[in-house]
Amino acid sequence: MAFFDWDDRYSVGVAQIDAQHRRLIEMINCLYEGMQRRGGADALAAALDEMTTLAVVIEELIAYCMYHFSTEESLMSRYAYPDSPSHRDAHAELTDRVHTFQRDFDAGKAVSSADLAQALQAWLTDHILHTDMQLGRFLTEKGVCSTARAERAA
Repeated sequence: MAFFDWDDRYSVGVAQIDAQHRRLIEMINCLYEGMQRRGGADALAAALDEMTTLAVVIEELIAYCMYHFSTEESLMSRYAYPDSPSHRDAHAELTDRVHTFQRDFDAGKAVSSADLAQALQAWLTDHILHTDMQLGRFLTEKGVCSTARAERAA
């Protein structure tokens, strides 16, 4: 069992957004798994492995968050989503958090992939179940391709 499993309750009903959320969950699991490899017979090698994993995953996570947020924000603009400002603020909050984590990591401060993975899991779960669910309902009402229709078409 993974640290953070996809569950159908996370589906916002929009195929593109759901697929991107699944990818974000995979990336969070990668971060967590990097932490799990730590320890054992060669603690130094494990610590270096975690740092390498963290560096790569942080870069990928930032890039993918920007891509995902841009997808949602583009849909919000295209369909004149009334709660766009607060939704964008939530995106900015996570972006700031991850950039702070990256700056600390780059500065050599003690950081933990487990801490970041747990913070991301909590943030993403809350964001999906509340903020993105509202967006998903709005977009579905506007006729944006639903997850169910996309699965039937596949």
